[in-house]
Amino acid sequence: MTEKPAGPTVIVHPHGELTSYFSRSYGGVPVQIEPGITIDGLLAQLGVPAKEVWLVAKNGETVKRDETLQPGDLLELFAPVAGG
Repeated sequence: MTEKPAGPTVIVHPHGELTSYFSRSYGGVPVQIEPGITIDGLLAQLGVPAKEVWLVAKNGETVKRDETLQPGDLLELFAPVAGG
C-alpha cells in the first residue's frame, strides 16, 4: 500500500522520458509542495533537469515554468520528441 504525502499536493503526470524520474503510477504521481513554489522550484526539488522538460501544462493549459503551483493542480510534463 502506498502512503499519500502529508500536506498540500499536486499531481504530476510525466510523459516520455520524464517518467524515469517518477515511480510508475497511472493517472499521475502525487507530490507534496511548499506554499509559493514555482514549477521550476518543483522540478529542482524532484531532481528533474529543466533542459529535459520541453513543455509544461498546468490544469490543461500551457504555462511558463515560473508559474506558482496551488494544492490540487494537475501538472503535465513533456519531454522533447526525438526523431530522425
